[in-house]
Amino acid sequence: MKMKNNNKTSFFTNVKDSICSFEKYPEMATKPATTIYKYFIQLIAILTVVITIFSVYDISKKLKTTLGVLVNDIPEFTIENNELKTSDDKETVVQKSDTLFNLIIVDSNEIDEQKEENYNEYLKNNKVGIALLKDKVKISVGYTIAEYSYENIVSVYNINSKQQILDYFNTKNVIMMYVAMFIMLFIYLYCAYLFSSFMDALILGAIGYVTALILKLRIRFTAMIKIAIYALTLPILLNLIYIVVNNLTGIEVKYFAAMYMGIAYIYVITAILMLKADLIKRQDELSKIIEEQENVKRELERKEEKRQEEEEQRRQEQRKKEKKEKEDDEEGEPQGENA
Repeated sequence: MKMKNNNKTSFFTNVKDSICSFEKYPEMATKPATTIYKYFIQLIAILTVVITIFSVYDISKKLKTTLGVLVNDIPEFTIENNELKTSDDKETVVQKSDTLFNLIIVDSNEIDEQKEENYNEYLKNNKVGIALLKDKVKISVGYTIAEYSYENIVSVYNINSKQQILDYFNTKNVIMMYVAMFIMLFIYLYCAYLFSSFMDALILGAIGYVTALILKLRIRFTAMIKIAIYALTLPILLNLIYIVVNNLTGIEVKYFAAMYMGIAYIYVITAILMLKADLIKRQDELSKIIEEQENVKRELERKEEKRQEEEEQRRQEQRKKEKKEKEDDEEGEPQGENA
């Protein structure tokens, strides 16, 4: 019964080999492209799932803090006839970095262009902010400010008071919101990380290809890309750990991006040197085989020469023997005639 040869390896075995087994990189470079890309897609998917979980968790914490600010620091308000009405008709400004909005402004009074421009500057300077004005809502992300009318907000979300906002986030709606947020974030982050990581692999592959040429090692660019993808395994996992630690402790590593590519490049160079060493070893083995073949060939030629010499010697002895027998026969004939 013939045994089926299965060369497939598990995902976690590939991860372990990519990090710990430099000697297997030459073998990895010969694997089918589909196998390499499948491994790469799985690796990025795991990274994205972890990042998305922590992103949603961070948003949930900030949402909880934002709702606390809404309860304690923001006055009661309603939307009537598409205009904002507050309980005290005073301007309220709240600045906190641990909420969804670094800046929250509530002002139900009529404002002139100068004051509106000042609000715009406040929003831009705080990068993420929201301003509830008399006839509109302004939301800033970075230096971009978007405006929404109360008419649209009420028609879409059916919310027209502070209490309705609190009620909305204290129901099952928030669970559906987190699920939808997770799905959207995962798709966005997955596409972004897959593209950026593949670009890193292309850059590493190009650098590795040039390095191989300098070392006089001929290797296909596609094989170099495969090596680069495996070389990115440890940096990607370190990036995952860094994101987890950063979210839990707030610790930041200033030059992590440079370290990320540096580690990957070290793996690529090590793989190239392993390929070079493997090639030299094979050349040495090939030289030994050729030398051994030459020795065998010379030995066969020597034996053939010896066999031919022995054969020639036997023929000469045979001829001598035949000649002697002929001479003996010729000497015996005269004696018979005399008798």
